[in-house]
Amino acid sequence: MNAIIPSSFRNTNSPPFSPLPAKKLCAPSQSFFASGIRWQTSPRQWDKIHRMHNLLELIHSRRSIRRYTAEPVPAATIEQLLEAAVWAPSAHNRQPWRFVVITSDPTKRRLAAAMGEQLRRDLAADGRPPEFIERDAGRSYARLTSAPVLILLSLTLADMDAYPDERRARNEGIMAAQSTAMAGQNLLLAAHALGLGACWVCA
Repeated sequence: MNAIIPSSFRNTNSPPFSPLPAKKLCAPSQSFFASGIRWQTSPRQWDKIHRMHNLLELIHSRRSIRRYTAEPVPAATIEQLLEAAVWAPSAHNRQPWRFVVITSDPTKRRLAAAMGEQLRRDLAADGRPPEFIERDAGRSYARLTSAPVLILLSLTLADMDAYPDERRARNEGIMAAQSTAMAGQNLLLAAHALGLGACWVCA
């Protein structure tokens, strides 16, 4: 696999909103204490609490990992990451995200080199000394080229609303960026849940 470019990797199975059924009266089966108040819970409620606890533990334990093993990530696992990403909420449900999956070493090196050149220009404009610039650029290059897979996350405004005035047009772009960032969060959490180390890197 060199680079997978799903031109429109979108969630087409978004379920319609459906309210929860009316709560049934039942004998309490579990209980717990919170802030001194005793709560009685049904099995269904207890399952929800357990799943929420697992989600919060996942969120709290996720870390940005910047060193990786050379072990390749299976294609099926990459598909799971992308599927998790596209279940993110998005403005107008337009799902403006696009993904490029890169596993080819030459492609990773070309991307890392291009990002490194931009980084050098930016740091030079900031007045950083040459030794600092080379150290930072070298570290960035090593991180990108050592990862077994890179997933580029980008956005498109093709399906967003178009407005003639600058204010609303700018806001559409902001909402598209926010939506795409939420897809990135889903992807990072899914990677952590599947036992993968991952890190958000900006060009």
